[in-house]
Amino acid sequence: MEDVFTIDELAVVTGVPTRTIRQYQTLGLLSPPLRVGRVGRYDMSHRERLGAIGRLQDRGYSLAGMRDLFDAWDTGRELRAVIGGEDGQPQAPVDEASMRISNDQLLVAVPAFAKPANRRIAVGAGLLTPAADKQSWFVRSPAALAMVADLVVNGVSVKRAVALYTHMSTVLETLGRDVATELAMIEPVEQRAALLQRNRPLLGRTVATLLINAVGNALPTADTDRIRIGAIEDRHALRIAQQS
Repeated sequence: MEDVFTIDELAVVTGVPTRTIRQYQTLGLLSPPLRVGRVGRYDMSHRERLGAIGRLQDRGYSLAGMRDLFDAWDTGRELRAVIGGEDGQPQAPVDEASMRISNDQLLVAVPAFAKPANRRIAVGAGLLTPAADKQSWFVRSPAALAMVADLVVNGVSVKRAVALYTHMSTVLETLGRDVATELAMIEPVEQRAALLQRNRPLLGRTVATLLINAVGNALPTADTDRIRIGAIEDRHALRIAQQS
């Protein structure tokens, strides 16, 4: 039959090793093959899924994050609600995998990092880690790098932009430990694991919502008059209503 593959043939046409294909099946990223006797047969849907996994990895998604996206698709939920709106920007946090980027890619993302002093600031904050080849970098959070890049290109100093990242990292590390302490009180242990598996996307959205709400509540009124997003916009509307 056309477009039907054994696992070895699928590995050849996709460039994905057979061991990795089996790992994706175990993790629930790839559906099992159709069994014909004792031989597993893969089709174009498997080939396309492997291509999608590769593209998402290039964009920094973790395997767990990809499983959330594919689960949304397979259960018929609106995928756009999970991975982004019409402008392609993510609408809900998805945990990221670290990325390795070349020197050239780094300088395209943040031209200010052409200065060694600025790179040292980023390395000291843990935003960047130099690779052993001295030609590339490991980025713990591609989203954080994008945030810093956006600030710098709009006139914020590298030192100030990276300081924001450092402060967020420190605060969220503390938050993570506190939440883990609360989770540890849930019994039985199996229920904790199931809760985290089911609710990891909700946990991310909850943290983002509460963080934005807290920022909106703490900002001076002059700032919330200018910033109209999410909870900050809600605070602005509430203030206007109270004055009426």
